[in-house]
Amino acid sequence: PPKAPRDGFVEVAEEELRALQEKAGERDQLRDKYLRAKADFVNLQNRIERERQAWSETALRVFFMKLVPVLDDLDRALNASSDGPDSDGLAQGFRMVADSLYRALAQCGIEPIQAKGQRFDPALHEAMYQEETNEHPDQTVLDELQRGFTLNGQVIRPAKVKVSRRKSTA
Repeated sequence: PPKAPRDGFVEVAEEELRALQEKAGERDQLRDKYLRAKADFVNLQNRIERERQAWSETALRVFFMKLVPVLDDLDRALNASSDGPDSDGLAQGFRMVADSLYRALAQCGIEPIQAKGQRFDPALHEAMYQEETNEHPDQTVLDELQRGFTLNGQVIRPAKVKVSRRKSTA
């Protein structure tokens, strides 16, 4: 039987519908590829920023570890200068230099660890000596032998300290 003209329209419409569906599928695939590429790019930017920060912190840590002996010598000189006569001016000069250096380090995220009078914390302090005493609570830092430092809250050198220990009553 010959096809009615209406059947021809249906076939054309079905072919056009299939073509449109195929194009819509291609569009969806391209959109998905675009979104994945965009997400990959954002992830790459984030990773590069994290790596840049890590390199920067590593460089700062290396620099600081070379500088820390100078700080130790400065602290020792400051302590020694306060022992002699006519040392007020010299001690004041050393203190001003030390304070300026510590402020500069703080701006880079490097802070000294507060130790003396604090409860001993093995994450922050390295016990070098223990002293038996009943004048202080057990495990209190009595003296700081070498200053410790943190970089952005992470210990880069623990403070070397003397720690109290309760006298035994036996």
